[in-house]
Amino acid sequence: MIRAAVVVCALALVAGSFGASAAPVPKHLMPKDEPLLFPTKVGARHVSIWNGRDLVEEVSKVTPVEGGFEVETETVSDDGTRKHCQTVVASKRGILWTHYEGKKLDPACWAVKLPHAEGNSWQANWGGQVRTLTTTGWEEIEVPAGKFRAIRVTHDESGKGNPDSSMWYAPEIGCVTWYCTNSKVGRPLKSFTPGK
Repeated sequence: MIRAAVVVCALALVAGSFGASAAPVPKHLMPKDEPLLFPTKVGARHVSIWNGRDLVEEVSKVTPVEGGFEVETETVSDDGTRKHCQTVVASKRGILWTHYEGKKLDPACWAVKLPHAEGNSWQANWGGQVRTLTTTGWEEIEVPAGKFRAIRVTHDESGKGNPDSSMWYAPEIGCVTWYCTNSKVGRPLKSFTPGK
C-alpha cells in the first residue's frame, strides 16, 4: 500500500512538472533575425551584365568575425585573371564596406544598415564624397537571373534629396541589381551560383 502511494505521488509530481512548463512560442510570434544580405561561402559567384558584357565576381575568402563574416570578393576576367573587388563585413547589422578595389575605405561605410526599417537613412563617405543612403523597403525585382525579394537602398550623391542610384540586396546573394537614375545604366544579375 505504501509502495502504491509512493508511485502515485511520484506520478503526480512528474505530471505537475509537465503541466507547469510553458507551451512553445508559435513560430510566427518568434522574433525574426535579420537576413545576411551577402553570400558568405567561398566560391559563390555573381555574373552581372555591365556595358553589354559579363562581369564576374566571386567570393575568394570568408573569415568569421564577431557577429558576422568578413567576405572578400574578386573579379574574374575572361582569361581567368583575378583582381580584388571588395571586402565587406556581412552581419545582422548589415553590410559594411571596408575595402574596394584593393584600397582600404577610411572610414568604412555601410552599404545596408539593419535592422531594416523603411526610410532608414545614414551618410557614407565614399572616397571623399559624402552621400545619403536610404532604405525604401522590400521589393520584388526581376532580373535575368530571376525574381528576388530584396531591400532597395537609394543613394543621393548630389545632396539634393533625389536618389541618383539604387541598389537591391537579396538575402544570401547580395546586390541583384544596381541602377543609375541619371545615366539610365544598370548592372542586373545574370546568374548566381552559391558557394560550398
